[in-house]
Amino acid sequence: MLRLSCFSRLGDSVYLDNAGSALHSEQQIRDYTQFINSQLMANPHSLSSASQFTQTEVDNVREMVLSFFNTSRKKYTVIFTSGATAAMKLVGECFPWSESSCYSYSVLSHNSALGIRQYALDKGAAFKCLSLEELLLHGQRFSPINTNPKRGGLVHHLTCFPAQCNFSGIQFPLSLIQKIQDESSDSCRCTVLLDAASFVSTSKLDLDAYSPDFVAISFYKIFGFPTGLGALIVRKDAASLLNKKYFGGGTVAASVATENYVRFREDVSMRFEDGTIDFMGILAIQFGFNFIKQLSIERISAHTQRIKQILMELLQNLKHSNGSPMCLLHNLSTYLKKHSLVQDNFQQVHEGPIVCFSVLDPSGNHIGYSEVETLASLNTPKILLRSGCFCNPGACELFLGLSPEATKQNYDSGHVCWDSKDLIAGKPTGALRLSIPFISSEKDISTFIQFLKRHFTDYGHLPSIPPSLPCEAISVSKVVVYPIKSCEGFVPASPWMIGENGLQYDREWTLIDDGGYFVNQKKVPRLCQVFPSISLEESCLFVNAPGMDTLKIPLEYYPTQRVDIRVCGDQTVGLAYEKEVSEWFSRFTGKKLDLIRKSPNHTRNTKLHPSLQAPPPSVSPQGPSQITWKTTLKQWIPYWAQVEEANPAPLEKVEKCSIAFANESQFLLVSTSSMEDLKGRMKVQSVAETITYQNFRPNLLITGGDPFQEDFWEEFCIGDQYFVKTGRCNRCTMICIDRNTLHIGNEPLSTLGEYRRENGKIYFGVLYEHDKTRSKHPYLIQPSQQITS
Repeated sequence: MLRLSCFSRLGDSVYLDNAGSALHSEQQIRDYTQFINSQLMANPHSLSSASQFTQTEVDNVREMVLSFFNTSRKKYTVIFTSGATAAMKLVGECFPWSESSCYSYSVLSHNSALGIRQYALDKGAAFKCLSLEELLLHGQRFSPINTNPKRGGLVHHLTCFPAQCNFSGIQFPLSLIQKIQDESSDSCRCTVLLDAASFVSTSKLDLDAYSPDFVAISFYKIFGFPTGLGALIVRKDAASLLNKKYFGGGTVAASVATENYVRFREDVSMRFEDGTIDFMGILAIQFGFNFIKQLSIERISAHTQRIKQILMELLQNLKHSNGSPMCLLHNLSTYLKKHSLVQDNFQQVHEGPIVCFSVLDPSGNHIGYSEVETLASLNTPKILLRSGCFCNPGACELFLGLSPEATKQNYDSGHVCWDSKDLIAGKPTGALRLSIPFISSEKDISTFIQFLKRHFTDYGHLPSIPPSLPCEAISVSKVVVYPIKSCEGFVPASPWMIGENGLQYDREWTLIDDGGYFVNQKKVPRLCQVFPSISLEESCLFVNAPGMDTLKIPLEYYPTQRVDIRVCGDQTVGLAYEKEVSEWFSRFTGKKLDLIRKSPNHTRNTKLHPSLQAPPPSVSPQGPSQITWKTTLKQWIPYWAQVEEANPAPLEKVEKCSIAFANESQFLLVSTSSMEDLKGRMKVQSVAETITYQNFRPNLLITGGDPFQEDFWEEFCIGDQYFVKTGRCNRCTMICIDRNTLHIGNEPLSTLGEYRRENGKIYFGVLYEHDKTRSKHPYLIQPSQQITS
């Protein structure tokens, strides 16, 4: 009933990213909306009655925050911030560092805690990264590494640790707070910053029982709304440690413009809240707390822990047919086993409702987390989870074996946080995280387990069926040119020229945003309703769109404004059209866009090469042209692509063909037989009927032959034009855009993911380049021509 009445927007989706953000209750929003629509609120820095009412309500919220954590204004004060990150940053900025200070933090700390290190170092202080054993073994002392303070002053040390690791769910004993503080002496004071952001979402924090000096929280982690609002909860006797430099509106009792004179407000909260506080957002907090109190944090904790335990047991029981485990859990238990540590020494350590793990193939190799997350998002029902390192580099180092050197090498090779490079040299760069919200059910867990079984049991190469029909039974159905990248294509009525970059004028233009990056239909879905066409007779590019006048651009005209743009990771050069031309696209899409033409003086090359991709070795490839194959130690390579083994030429010396603004190759070939096979596998036929060749954006659409016969063609001819394979086309959600509604759904990518997936990629269609050396001039192709070997 709770899910239906307060979280109806979820439908049957499975939400397992509570540590990323809790879901707000619809009742919470209704109550908040009713409140702000019935009361007049104003800036609390003014003196009007509405302002004073607002200030009173804000103060009431402060008390509510403290009450939720079982404390009061006698002991703590609440400083509102933009989130837990800003709260920790505030401590780092204002802490009284000295050259004798030491900043200590858990290896399992969030980046927001690691960032404080830079403030400490800037003041000449030292830092110490505390291992799991140092924090958890009770005999370990927390003596700072700087023990020789300069004369005449008290040295201040700061230790920060998470109440709950946002990566693994490990909950550190809060008794550590007092233990650290007890390291204080006549010459030094040891203070504690508790990162409670992950912990308080499903667990009770009692600030009467435990007394950290500073506590950082984010409210959206607890009840979803408002976002961008958190707090630094400061113990009153620790407030004097924070030495504020900058001052903004509302924080000073007096200041002088012509002299260096400023006096801060006595009230701690007002002293540190620069500018007008987010009073409308703060007033929303009370309705979040009201909803959580109805359920009780104790019940939330018990329920989420029960669901987590069920999930863990099911994951541990998942096996491949050879008996090898499908999942590797990243938790305290696996860490202790790996390092031969005694479990009994860690009995006071608990784990919250977070399950972090990796998916393994039957050989025990890691499957990329990005592949799992992508397929989960395409699942029916949708599964929402999190992947990566979750801004916790120490946890990735600890659980995944990512050494500092490996992290640096991964960065040098192009991997950055949030990208999809989930495996580098076969080693994972992150993991999968399932964090349990209080609305999770056993049904949700069952859905996820079935998803894993369906997609990853006995994970391996995509199945392939050697083609049976000869090439002569296959012909070109359509030749499609896409003048403007990511807009619709047009089908020429007469034979079409093949130029230096593929089909003449194909992807010769692109649209970029004001940051210089090309845009595609995923970013701007309306581009699928932009219809360019080329008239050779009038020597013009015509562009049409619903409700717009036709845009006419002469083909012989090249703009003069040179711009540097980035296309698919390549830095290249384009020529920008005048404002009047670009405004046509901006008006239609509602986005500020510029039309760019490829510079004739700048060349991009294809990113793939014929010998880089081939069918899996387990398949005996008998392609339509009966190409001879032989095995090398590394991979299958077509015989014609091999060089003399006694004197092999480096691959990079093989000449690559040029492309305009295409992603990676000159031609994309798609088969109607393969399309029909795909549509026949889709569960909802009404959706399948909407899928056309336009979803896949081929340059060459062929008809005849068996489904996926084209996967085995290393080369073929259309008339007297030769084409050479450069690879298979890896698909993304762009093929799922409904051209009428502009909605990005799951299909057909979801179905393709069930049977066309290999090495983390979902393949459909084959990429080719034109082989001019064997083709006859003039380089022309047209529909109805047969494909021959």
